[in-house]
Amino acid sequence: MFLFPLFYLFFVWLPLLLISFVKGSKLTDYLKKNHKERYIEFTGAKMGTLRYYKIGFLFSEDDFNDPNVTLLKQNCKNWFKFMLVCFIGFILVSIIMELLNEI
Repeated sequence: MFLFPLFYLFFVWLPLLLISFVKGSKLTDYLKKNHKERYIEFTGAKMGTLRYYKIGFLFSEDDFNDPNVTLLKQNCKNWFKFMLVCFIGFILVSIIMELLNEI
């Protein structure tokens, strides 16, 4: 039972976080390059700081009338939902495994 959380951490969760960072960086870089003023307005980024997109912006309706932003936001939203399912799935599987160990 002790090995399952470690296995999940190293072989599932850490790769998911790495891929999430890359996907978020693509959106951030595109917004900084092509929509700098609106990017600062929507994400709350200030001069000299490095921040990634906020969840509120990701699920907002405003895509700056740019199909690339729409596509990047949709990819990030889908990835966010997948990560949420993985996180909740870990909790559920851990509970089920614990209940099975008690039997």
